Amino acid sequence: MFHAGDARTAAVRAFLSDPATHGLSEPVKVIETHAALVFLAGPTAYKVKKPVRFPFMDLSTLARREAACRHEIEVNAAYSAALYHGVTAITREPDGQLALAGKGPVVEWAVVMDRFDETATLDRLAGAGPLPVPVIDALGDALSHAHAIAPVREPLAWIADLGCYIEQNDQAFRCEPGLFPPEERTALTQEARATFVRVRDLLAARGRLGRIRLLHGDCHLGNVALIDGRPVLFDAIEFDDAIATGDLLYDLAFLVMDLWARGRRAEANRVFNRYLADSATSEDLKGLAALPLFLHVRAAIRSKIAAARARAHSGAEAEALRTEARDGFRQARRF
Repeated sequence: MFHAGDARTAAVRAFLSDPATHGLSEPVKVIETHAALVFLAGPTAYKVKKPVRFPFMDLSTLARREAACRHEIEVNAAYSAALYHGVTAITREPDGQLALAGKGPVVEWAVVMDRFDETATLDRLAGAGPLPVPVIDALGDALSHAHAIAPVREPLAWIADLGCYIEQNDQAFRCEPGLFPPEERTALTQEARATFVRVRDLLAARGRLGRIRLLHGDCHLGNVALIDGRPVLFDAIEFDDAIATGDLLYDLAFLVMDLWARGRRAEANRVFNRYLADSATSEDLKGLAALPLFLHVRAAIRSKIAAARARAHSGAEAEALRTEARDGFRQARRF
């Protein structure tokens, strides 16, 4: 992992965190992730990419961050176009002060969005109780609609990537024998490899039918907001089209896996069936032979990410992440 431009990021953070920047009297709420800072200012949200570089993501230059901001608008058009207003520059003015869309040189870029209730994402709502049937049905409909208009992609590269994900997961599990017992890890990887070999021709056939497309790529409950009573998907992967590419059922699998892992099995079953009722053909039903592998890979990736995040924390937070990693590993084995 590489970080750059810490002084500039600190200046931008201070500028966008200041209520006076937005003509507000109430505080600006800041949400930080590994790759972004989100500033909730009144009715508006500003999302700034951090100058970071990971093996899977390079945002280390201003040009790359601008491109990522603009691509974020593009890839979310099928899911939540009304939420996204565009990209704005943060500029350095002649008096040395920062400004939103000023006339000076650009120091950073931000995605501009409508603010929504951050407590109304489906991960939080699912933690409080069963999700309403109309919400689950609308979620299945929304994903089906987005998939229907998603651009088709070349299948063989993604099929090869899927095999690589299995190997990358295995390597990550090897590095944490205390979390992932070696015998269980070996058995899990062997089963995943065998399943991948078994369904590879099926995936190629689905590719020829146009079922491998550029998709949301990060379709879990934390990226679905309940707005005016309807679920809205947001925050599709914008930094790497290869990661966002996949079989339609691989995208669906993330949502199903997340519901299942949270104990919301009735909701997982319903969104799965609603999606199939909306969009499946007899050829798509044949693709369900690959669904257990898709669910496994999604759970395994979540598990290894939790383990990696745990290494960057301490105390109760680190232990909670280790518990998440163990739970994800168990889910991956069940799938």
